[in-house]
Amino acid sequence: MKKIIYIIILIPFLLKAQSDTLNYKKIPSDIKKNIHYNFYITKSGTILKIGDTLTLGIPSGGQLTQSSVLGGRLTNNIYKSIMMGKFNFDNIVFSKIPGYLDENFKGEKLVVSDIELLRAKYSISRRPTVCVILENNGRNYNLARYRTAVDYESSIEIGELINNNEPMSKNEALLKLKEAKERLDLQLIKQDEYNKIKEDLLPFINKN
Repeated sequence: MKKIIYIIILIPFLLKAQSDTLNYKKIPSDIKKNIHYNFYITKSGTILKIGDTLTLGIPSGGQLTQSSVLGGRLTNNIYKSIMMGKFNFDNIVFSKIPGYLDENFKGEKLVVSDIELLRAKYSISRRPTVCVILENNGRNYNLARYRTAVDYESSIEIGELINNNEPMSKNEALLKLKEAKERLDLQLIKQDEYNKIKEDLLPFINKN
């Protein structure tokens, strides 16, 4: 009898824990409204949670031109999957979101402040995607303090966002191999050192 009562008491807490966790493998084909979570089990199986620290990697977008909402003609490359500011996706027109970041923000350390499953209408792939709101605690106002990664998995895959708990992405491995080749050409490392680096990186480069 005591065991049954104990289980009944635990049920609400178990349900709450499930509702607080999003699993990449169980993302539905569509949702009626955006949903917020405290934990996310990523495509690779890594657990991302609010409070984790991520790093801005290398931008993969084109150059910011005069037609940009930021104004002026800049030559810096921009992040195509991460935007400046914190956005409420239910109250804006997705195609008109301003505030892309340029390469000067590379290496910025950011804290996960929200994990949100976005409705399919906000996604290029037309399926719900995992959006992560990132916070720079050293800044005081919205545009400077917050970053929005509209599609976490895409940001990780192309190397614009780095989570040290995630396996190395293909793009990260290619970049490391390129850097090693440049060091070899400059005679900063020996051929056998380069061969070892290449051998270690190939599994990440060849993965699907």
